[in-house]
Amino acid sequence: MKRHRLKVEILDEIPTIFDQITSRQVSLREFYQYKLNKMAFIKSISGFRGTIGGKAGENLTPQDIVECTAAYAEWMVRNGKKNKVVLGRDARPSGEMVSQLVTATLVAKGFDVVIDLGLSTTPTVEMAVPHVGAGGGIILTASHNPHVWNAL
Repeated sequence: MKRHRLKVEILDEIPTIFDQITSRQVSLREFYQYKLNKMAFIKSISGFRGTIGGKAGENLTPQDIVECTAAYAEWMVRNGKKNKVVLGRDARPSGEMVSQLVTATLVAKGFDVVIDLGLSTTPTVEMAVPHVGAGGGIILTASHNPHVWNAL
């Protein structure tokens, strides 16, 4: 429901934004940055993504990363999954920091083995899970979003 409301809000703003951009009151880049900050933390079926830093719950902060990782670990335990997770990431500037937080959280939750592939693709992590007999996998990438974003 929220995503639809956001789309409507953006569509309602288009005439004003178009006028501002064409009259050079605001650049397309400035508008894009404004929208990135307005929609900074997204929770969906495909994971959690957001801009790095800011307030917890509004952006993707270390607290959010730990909470989301801990929730995933608890889900794995509740569902009888093996306590082994494959982890991979893309080359975003925040990737190493997010990876360290995820690894530390999984270890703190009692996961004995975390297989860190380092720089890798989503399909690589997906294929590695059954190959190494892991209970699940986490890929750290915000896909098509700009480098200031990251995701689990």
